Amino acid sequence: MAFRVLFLPENISLKTDGSLDLLTLARQAGYLIDSQCDGQGTCGRCRVHLVSGALADERDNRIEFQTIPLKDILSCLAYPCSDVEVLVPPESRVGEVITSSTDYSPLLQQSPALLFTFQKIDIKLPRPTLQDSCSDADRITRELKKRYHGEIHFSGDFFSTLPNQLRQSDWHITLHALDCDNRLNIISSTDDDRSAYGWAVDIGTTTLAVALVDMEDGAVVDLASSANPQISRGADVISRMIACEKKGALPSLTKAVRDRIAGLQQALLAGNDIAADDVIAAAVSGNTTMLHLYHGVNPVYLRKEPYIPAFTSFPAIPARDRDMVCASGALLFTCPSVASYVGGDITAGAVAAGIDLADDVVLFIDLGTNGEIVIGNKEWALCASTSAGPCFEGGGITCGMRAERGAIYAADWDEANKKLIPHTLRDEKARGLCGSGLFESIAVLFQNGAIDRSGRLNKDFPGVKENAEKEWYYVLDTGDN
Repeated sequence: MAFRVLFLPENISLKTDGSLDLLTLARQAGYLIDSQCDGQGTCGRCRVHLVSGALADERDNRIEFQTIPLKDILSCLAYPCSDVEVLVPPESRVGEVITSSTDYSPLLQQSPALLFTFQKIDIKLPRPTLQDSCSDADRITRELKKRYHGEIHFSGDFFSTLPNQLRQSDWHITLHALDCDNRLNIISSTDDDRSAYGWAVDIGTTTLAVALVDMEDGAVVDLASSANPQISRGADVISRMIACEKKGALPSLTKAVRDRIAGLQQALLAGNDIAADDVIAAAVSGNTTMLHLYHGVNPVYLRKEPYIPAFTSFPAIPARDRDMVCASGALLFTCPSVASYVGGDITAGAVAAGIDLADDVVLFIDLGTNGEIVIGNKEWALCASTSAGPCFEGGGITCGMRAERGAIYAADWDEANKKLIPHTLRDEKARGLCGSGLFESIAVLFQNGAIDRSGRLNKDFPGVKENAEKEWYYVLDTGDN
């Protein structure tokens, strides 16, 4: 017998025979419900409200739930027994993750550790004659060899518009090229002053960030971010490694992250009136597990002794092979990892922090779902990594959440009233506390005496209260405003 399942408020519906739980059905419909335990019934994040119909609970030998409006149900353990309507509350949805950006372009332009450099080459060619009848490509190569001594490579589609372009511009064109490993990759050409752009993509365990970058000066034109859709298969890398042992999970995880990145890229191009053909390069970073999943490589052996990755460096490939929204000849570069649990995101971060250029010792700390510390300078560097979360993304924190709308992300102190003043993302009503808000709130309370040096709340401080379980707490925001 087939049942209809309707997910509210998005009105997403699908048919089921009752053999799949609500969380799995939501995934099949492309609807992301939070699940940090990959549907094991332990995290409590995938709660939905039963509006109508009957569900069976896996924990109780499939005893039917009462049909009570707005009853909390764990979607990963609930199986439809009839036509069902469920409401997914805001706290159970994987929503927009809000990020900020910092301009590192002046520092990065100095670094010798870059994956590639962009070359904008203005070139004037001699007209062909019966005595000088070499091909257009050979004519360009001959001129380039006068100033470049490495290998010269043309992308396949470079030639599609070249003949008309050369002749219409009186043999004066501008080449957009990527210089990498002593090889000049000619991606595109133009007969005007059109800019070239690139993608900088960071694949975090929890958050995806995509920056549209001006290739000429390295400035960030625009930035977009989103929750990593793989969250529905687990909040941490270990959960996703375990998920990959199930049939069909790896292609699903790979497709999910590539599709989400492409969607962010399309939105950025449309919002800035830039054509995909003007994007000639992309660079992607992430921890070692995320890079394996992105490239469609099974990461399961990263969690099994002796913890060996399939790769730490990945060759440059056509960006469209990974569904990037870009020119057909654009190249994709992957930031190299160091080891199983020190990934390309740390390599990129260390370069952005200027460790490879520094005379003095620099400390770089990356606190996300995974945590890493790098210390060193241009002569040496040491790194350590650990599981840092997902507490900074809301996991294990009573009022914790990701950096979504309504998250407390910063705090100030009102000295006159002796109280903390929270600030929420998009200035919306407080829904919870994200990682930066957790840090700032603790710091502000400590600086003003509400928290002592041992990390305990001062029971005599204004605003510190005790609950029925004899636990002390401080209310940051009532969520009423």
